[in-house]
Amino acid sequence: MSKEVSNEEYVKMFGTPNMPSSSMTKEQRDNHLTMRKVANRYKNILDKDEIYWCMLEAMRRCIKHHEAGRGNKFTTSLWTFIRWECQREVAKKLKQLEHQPMSINEHKHFDIMAPEENMNISHIQECITLLPEPSKELIQEYYFDKYTMEEIGARHNYTKEAARQKVKKAVNQLREIYIAQS
Repeated sequence: MSKEVSNEEYVKMFGTPNMPSSSMTKEQRDNHLTMRKVANRYKNILDKDEIYWCMLEAMRRCIKHHEAGRGNKFTTSLWTFIRWECQREVAKKLKQLEHQPMSINEHKHFDIMAPEENMNISHIQECITLLPEPSKELIQEYYFDKYTMEEIGARHNYTKEAARQKVKKAVNQLREIYIAQS
């Protein structure tokens, strides 16, 4: 069930632009805190304006689609919507960069859909070089060459599901190296 969002509903849940937190209701502060927690994961990828736009759009969509009777708290739904909006914005940025072929060493957004705070991109690039060749190749194909799981599977003679599992394993290996080297 979705509905149109009125300005009054929006202001009630979000407040007004540049509203000081001392003037906000507890509900507005909770909503802003929830959105900032999620959006901060993307601060190394998206600029402040892009993050703010994601917050505005996530709030609008959440007000429109949230159904209190289904058992979810509003902030729980808002968490999901802000994450989706940030991921959409990141995908748009990647689409713009898509026409420029990049090698792993030139790429600036590793594991873009699940970034971590204070991620050191140059450190990730160094860690990629430490991966075994098959894992390095899978990361290159999926994240940088934009092959689908089906295409990766076909290239290596295994199924789409096997490709997904192998890419996931390669990302986990990279994550372990990243943590061990930090």
